[in-house]
Amino acid sequence: MIRHLGSLPELQECGTLGIPETIPARELSKLFATADAMQFSHLRRLTLEAHCEVVKTVIQSLQRPLEYLDLRIADSSRLIPMSEIASLMTLFRHHTFTTTLKSFLFSGPPLVEEDCEAFELFAPLLALKVLEHVQINNRYMTRLQDEDLAAAAAAWPYLRELVFIAYVDSPTLTLAGLIPLVKQCPRLSRLGLPIRAIPFDLSILEPGMSSPLSFLGLQCSTVAAADAEDVARCLIQLFPQLSSLLCVQHANNPTARNWDMVADFVEKLLGRWISY
Repeated sequence: MIRHLGSLPELQECGTLGIPETIPARELSKLFATADAMQFSHLRRLTLEAHCEVVKTVIQSLQRPLEYLDLRIADSSRLIPMSEIASLMTLFRHHTFTTTLKSFLFSGPPLVEEDCEAFELFAPLLALKVLEHVQINNRYMTRLQDEDLAAAAAAWPYLRELVFIAYVDSPTLTLAGLIPLVKQCPRLSRLGLPIRAIPFDLSILEPGMSSPLSFLGLQCSTVAAADAEDVARCLIQLFPQLSSLLCVQHANNPTARNWDMVADFVEKLLGRWISY
C-alpha cells in the first residue's frame, strides 16, 4: 500500500498513516526513499502514527518539502528514553522541509528521564524558519525556560499559534517569558502554555509593545491570590485584544480558583466581557 501511495503522481496529502513496526527498517527506508524523483513527489501534508524508530526512518527517508507534519509516537507499551526523541528531532536541523514546514504537531507517551534538558529535544525545531502553527503534547518536551521561549520567538517570526498541551505540577515558564513572543511574533493570535504567573514591572515593555493575540490558554498555570490584579494588568498590557482566557486547572492545583480572580480583573480593566 505504501509503495502504491508513493507512486500516485498528484498525492499532496496523506491522512493518518499508521505503520507497523514489523516492517524491517531497510525495507521501510526503501518505501519512503525519495531518491526516486517520482516517489511522493507532490506530498506536502503528512500525519504519521508509528513507533519512534519507525517515525525516524520515515522522516529521514522522506526528503520532501512538507508544509504540514503531525507526528504521533505510538509506543504506548513502553516508556521512551529521551535520547530516542532527541535523535528523531535532530533530523529536523537539515531536512528538506526546514524552509517549507508551516505546521508541526507532536504527541507522544511519557519519556524515561535521562541527563537531557528539555531544550535539547526542542532546539532542533528552531531550524524550521517558516513555522506558523506549533502544537506539542508531551510534558517532557515542554519543560522549557524563559530563555528557551525567547529563542523560539526569535526563530519563528511568522508564528500564529503556539500550544503546549502539558499537564505539569510546577511550570517552568513565567509571565515575563511571554514578552519575546509579543515583541518578535507580530502575527501570534493563539497561545497556550503552562506558566508561573508572577507580575513583572510594566516599565520593561517597550512603548507601544502589544500583541494581536485573542486566545490565551493557561492550563496548569499557577498564580497567587495576592498577585491576581497585577497579573491581570500585565496580561492586558501584553494582549489588549484578548477575548478568550482559558484557565482550566487540575483539581490539585491550589491556585486554581485564583484564576477566576484574574479573569474578573481582566474584564474590569478592559471594560468588556471575555470568555473564560
